[in-house]
Amino acid sequence: MLRVGMPGDVAPFNLSAGKSMVGFEPDLIQEVARAMNLRVIFEQVPADDLLTALDQDKVDLVMNNLVITSTRENRFDFSVPYNCSGVSIASLGNYDKNTDLTGKTIAVPRNSIFETYVGKLPFEKTVRPFDTNVEVIRAVLTGQADATYAFTAMGPTFQRLYPKLPIHFSPALWSSPNGIAIKGGNESLRQAVNVSLGRYLRTPAYKALLNKYFAQDTSCKS
Repeated sequence: MLRVGMPGDVAPFNLSAGKSMVGFEPDLIQEVARAMNLRVIFEQVPADDLLTALDQDKVDLVMNNLVITSTRENRFDFSVPYNCSGVSIASLGNYDKNTDLTGKTIAVPRNSIFETYVGKLPFEKTVRPFDTNVEVIRAVLTGQADATYAFTAMGPTFQRLYPKLPIHFSPALWSSPNGIAIKGGNESLRQAVNVSLGRYLRTPAYKALLNKYFAQDTSCKS
């Protein structure tokens, strides 16, 4: 059994479906676990609590398009990257670069890489943290915030979910490698995940999965 933590509110990466999960990451980890002869048990964990749940052994690994950073690697182990996501400004305006948000209110998921990034932007702005991605999206759509930052690949899904709203995604401002987080010291699990994941990333099925959810190749180029 492989206990996998996800928030289930970040379409098309992971979305709650009753007691299971659907989306790119659930499909991906099912393939990885199948090759390891393990059955996946999904645990819905708020994004802000994912790494805490991992640290407390409530789950074996967590996925939420987590950006691999040196700070996170000091606490946790990561798999090889399975996705390299561009990051865009998402808004109901036409904001295409960071400085377009001067004096604006920016919604971010609390304790996320986006909150850190926005906090360091060298211009005046108001940063509004929210506990869930759903709340962040709602804040932008209802005018509580002018914009947020989101993975570029989420653009088509947003436009499909809200066809009557002029949701604008800027060109990608930067990109990042995303990996599966595993509790530090669990070397046997990390190695097993890397072997299975590494094999899957070399298959046509992986490219088909990217195309299914993102209509583009977001794999990490070596």
